Amino acid sequence: MIYSKWMAVFLLVCLMGFQSCKKGCNNPKAFNFQANAKENDGTCLYCDSTRYTYTQSYTTIYDYTFGSPYQGQPVIAAMVNQDRIYYTGNGCKLLGKTNNNNGAACSNFSYMVILNNQIGRTITFSGDITVSPYSSSVLHYHASGLTLAPYGSDSIYVGTACSYYSSFTVNTSNESFVYQ
Repeated sequence: MIYSKWMAVFLLVCLMGFQSCKKGCNNPKAFNFQANAKENDGTCLYCDSTRYTYTQSYTTIYDYTFGSPYQGQPVIAAMVNQDRIYYTGNGCKLLGKTNNNNGAACSNFSYMVILNNQIGRTITFSGDITVSPYSSSVLHYHASGLTLAPYGSDSIYVGTACSYYSSFTVNTSNESFVYQ
């Protein structure tokens, strides 16, 4: 009986000792954090991201509608923001997060067009918006009945494109305006 008690104490001490020596990733900032790891064995994996926003293209939309109260005048300013997420860390590739579009020779950029009303009246705008990243496909967006408050703005997500450069142009066509 005494032998059994000492054996149980011995096993309990051994188990506690093994638990306290468990190696693994003990950094809670790592995505492979192990709560029961007591000693860091160098296997921690990280993947951080930083968003970069470029504003490089700006165009003015004129109302060329015959008889319009703003005929030939600039009524909307269109600005394009280009966003790119840059990944850093030793675990990004395992998560499928790369900085070069998974091995392609270009980078993925997302494009947001911001339309700013330039006059003191509400504008309802319809028209085609085209964003052309250099060396890439063209992104099209059809705005239908987009209402802009006086001197107000609205953002439109146009899409994502693989681009070699951070340069692009924005154009509009088939515009129509209703003023209130």
